Amino acid sequence: MEALSFVGSALLVLGGILWAAGAIARGSARSSAEHDLTVRLIPVEHETREVVTEQLRRGNNVRAVSRLRRATGVPLTRARALARSMAGGTVPPANHSESWELLRARRPELVAETERVHEQHGRHGRYAAIRHLRRHLPVGLAAGNQLVRGRDG
Repeated sequence: MEALSFVGSALLVLGGILWAAGAIARGSARSSAEHDLTVRLIPVEHETREVVTEQLRRGNNVRAVSRLRRATGVPLTRARALARSMAGGTVPPANHSESWELLRARRPELVAETERVHEQHGRHGRYAAIRHLRRHLPVGLAAGNQLVRGRDG
């Protein structure tokens, strides 16, 4: 009888572990997709895009990532991800207005809700919109601010 109780407890613990692992895997897949979108939203000036694309074509990946870091001010991991997407043929937006339009194309429900929050809060609408955007995308305060400002053109 004791052995049966032990087996039941072990199965219960194993079920809890598997459930937690599934929840973590679903969350990391979602955050990975959000991270990819966030990287795609980083604006890069036209001249920098040309130089980086040429460096990537030549195989100078380290120089390309370094140039992206200096030009955009993003951390190394995001600069690498941006260089990887540019090497794959993705053209980043030129400014924050284009980033906002890209976000509108990719996540229209988030843009609509952010604009609603912006309008709803009146004088403090920009700050509320930035907070709302940061709740739903892994962007920093400065990037969120630039995106919301890019909304106004």
